[in-house]
Amino acid sequence: MKTKVVSTVLTGAFALVVTLILFFVNVIVAQLPPLRIDLTSTHQYGLSEATHKVVGRLADRLKIEAYFTRDLPAPYNGHAAYLRDMLEEYAAYAHGNLTFEFIDPGTDEARKREIMMKGIAPLQIQEVRDDQIGIKQGFMGLVITYGTRKETIPVVRDVENLEYELTSVIKKLTASELRTVAFTAGHGEIAPQEKMQRLRAELSKNYGVVSHDFATAKEIPSNISTLVIVGPTEKWSDEHLFALDQFLMKGGTVAFLLDDVKVDFHKLSEAKDMDHGLYDILAFWGVKPEQDLIVDPHCSHINLEAQQGPIRMRNTVKYPYISAVTNLNREHILTKDVGTLSLPFLSSLSLASNIPNLTHTVLARTSDKSWQEKAPYDINPLERKVRPQAAVSGPFSVAVAVTGKFASFFSNKAGKEDAPDYLKDSAKVMKESPETRILVVSDSSLAQDELSNPDDTVFVTNVIDWLAQDSEMIKIRNRGLSEKPIAELQPTVRQILRYANVLGVPLLFILFGLGRWQWRKARLRNFKL
Repeated sequence: MKTKVVSTVLTGAFALVVTLILFFVNVIVAQLPPLRIDLTSTHQYGLSEATHKVVGRLADRLKIEAYFTRDLPAPYNGHAAYLRDMLEEYAAYAHGNLTFEFIDPGTDEARKREIMMKGIAPLQIQEVRDDQIGIKQGFMGLVITYGTRKETIPVVRDVENLEYELTSVIKKLTASELRTVAFTAGHGEIAPQEKMQRLRAELSKNYGVVSHDFATAKEIPSNISTLVIVGPTEKWSDEHLFALDQFLMKGGTVAFLLDDVKVDFHKLSEAKDMDHGLYDILAFWGVKPEQDLIVDPHCSHINLEAQQGPIRMRNTVKYPYISAVTNLNREHILTKDVGTLSLPFLSSLSLASNIPNLTHTVLARTSDKSWQEKAPYDINPLERKVRPQAAVSGPFSVAVAVTGKFASFFSNKAGKEDAPDYLKDSAKVMKESPETRILVVSDSSLAQDELSNPDDTVFVTNVIDWLAQDSEMIKIRNRGLSEKPIAELQPTVRQILRYANVLGVPLLFILFGLGRWQWRKARLRNFKL
């Protein structure tokens, strides 16, 4: 009896000691930053190093108010919990400078009106309850305050890009001055306010976005850090090229998104070469756009409508003039995590290897099966394209990054007697740039709302960050991109893999059964012996 009592006391004491140890371990661990192991390739479920840096350098208190209605129906029912976990991790790396609270407006109409005054509109969400379909009004928005500055995220629809959205806002609020990105105008360029609203909205999260019209002001203002040239259709004059050249000589950066062949995207009936006047200056810096079209069997599909008697039929066909570019440079930050770029009516880029002080890096190439087509072009989508024997075959470079010290295109033309007024005084012409960057893509559709896919927009936004030498957000933005496509396989390999998937598993079970049957027979034979 005495032994039983001692055993019970010892067991209770042991349980108490273990409980106390676990309690104190939990108290200590609760004071440490959250430790998570994220095994996804893009670290989808942990904060990035860029976010750690942004919140780690907060100099003042930042407050986040999360207005979330409770018990929202699917697919939004888990957003609040996901956001709370994320904000706890933000706060852990902010060293006490970030606080947050969740506010449920409930049924209080006055509070709802107050929330709407802050820029957060209610959502009408369909829900099923008691076998009845109804509509529930809910709020899912954030208000971020830093000092006297305030920004709003009206709706948290997608948690996959939530870190990027939130870190972008924090970075914008805490920046002493935003860099300025300018889209050029005056040469028939695509207007950002008309056909590039998605890209413009994305850039506005981290930059001041303006237009610079060369028709009204040739000299580029000093506050502009990056120029974006999208699809010019009229020739640049020498005076405008000089302003562009000197902008680069001062350390500015430039993105060239160019079309070398003009195509009517809606009719798909005519294509002709175009002269935008940028060929010579780009060739001087080692990248020469060619006037050709690339035909690529590794391509996207388009929908075609055709009238067959009284019925209007819609067919989906492969269109080899819209390259699905997956041959990307996986070593470069701009294309490391991008899936597929959908680029219509590409022209090739030729590179020079003897340009001093410059490094040329190819970011994207067409497939090995692509070939070059010269004018006249036949872009009829119903025409079956066959590679001519004499055609130059791919892959072709279609996106190139250039870094280093650029020489002025006009350095040998300045100071001559017959030089125009802007080149008379050679002392005022800068001859060489500091370390800077340009990027050339032989397609302007990357930036357009109607023609681009999500990966295209991510790529162009990454390009602007890279040109502005502000790459903190690139790794965050690359999360949640489209699935990486499987490399194209030969028909025989596809058939082998298909039958292996269909017949392989049943055959393995049969072989396993036969093996086990033979093993049992052998055991029985040994047992009898």
